[in-house]
Amino acid sequence: MFNDVDILFTTDISVEGLPDLHRAICSKMSDLSISINCRVDFTLLTLDEFSTKPLRDHAELVKLA
Repeated sequence: MFNDVDILFTTDISVEGLPDLHRAICSKMSDLSISINCRVDFTLLTLDEFSTKPLRDHAELVKLA
């Protein structure tokens, strides 16, 4: 069993657009948390950030789309 769901989003959006994108994702993840009755956490990285493999378990990520 698990206690929460962790989702990693990557984007090529400009730095200026990141705050709006973060707010939009946060709203959707809140809705998802309520609908599945489970905490949903997310991380938002630019493609440049993601390419540096910053996550401890980077090799274990599962690509969904």
